[in-house]
Amino acid sequence: MKRCPWARHRLAIGHHDREWGVPVKNDRKHFERLILEGAQSGLCRGTLLAKRAHYRRAFDGLHPSKRGFNFAGSASIYAFMQAVGMVQDHLAGCSRRKAGGA
Repeated sequence: MKRCPWARHRLAIGHHDREWGVPVKNDRKHFERLILEGAQSGLCRGTLLAKRAHYRRAFDGLHPSKRGFNFAGSASIYAFMQAVGMVQDHLAGCSRRKAGGA
């Protein structure tokens, strides 16, 4: 099976084949991905995946409501994506539209 180049080790292969790039449809998984992807920056993905259980303990099982995210649904996640420039939603004519973003 052909995979992305970063999927070389057991945990990374499993993550690649079952999770990475797969649409998420529940708040707990959205929160987990937000935490893990934020932590992954600068780390080997395999290192992060090996520490997933530690993140679940540190963040109360990655239940968003236990961490104060009572309304962490798709609208909250999309707002986060807008805030960090993952999506470009400046209106046509806005001076920031061409300044960057996704």
